[in-house]
Amino acid sequence: MSQKEKTHFQKAVEQTPEIRDFYKPGLQALRHSERQHICCGDSKRLTGSLSLDDAFKKTHPNEPVWDYAVGYNHFNKGDKVTWIEFHPASSDHVAEVLRKLSWLKNWLTKKAVPPHSMTDRYCWVATGRIVITANSKQAKVIASRGLEGPMKQVVLR
Repeated sequence: MSQKEKTHFQKAVEQTPEIRDFYKPGLQALRHSERQHICCGDSKRLTGSLSLDDAFKKTHPNEPVWDYAVGYNHFNKGDKVTWIEFHPASSDHVAEVLRKLSWLKNWLTKKAVPPHSMTDRYCWVATGRIVITANSKQAKVIASRGLEGPMKQVVLR
């Protein structure tokens, strides 16, 4: 893909007024320290990123805003979006992360139709130790809401 050719993810972001100015190529929207938690086999297939925190800090300062969207061109599914939240991973934080996920899904449905239609998955990346065990009640609630994690790294494939 040439540098000037826009990705489907970039076009979807540009079609959504609240976020149109916050698209970044590759993983540039993520903090440098967070980029190491995103693993992909081929970085050329990254189609961009978006910091929702940056996009909404003025317009939704008191809302439980999700952190990031990362576009990736999957071989079999095409250009899809992984929504990523960096957050501590203990049972004390489950309700807060689920509140953020609910806010994100609501916003996507009502205001971000193009990016919403490209959704591949929602991921929770742990900032620190993961204290939630895989078979715990909290893990089952997290999975029932369509959220993956908490995890140490998101693998885009």
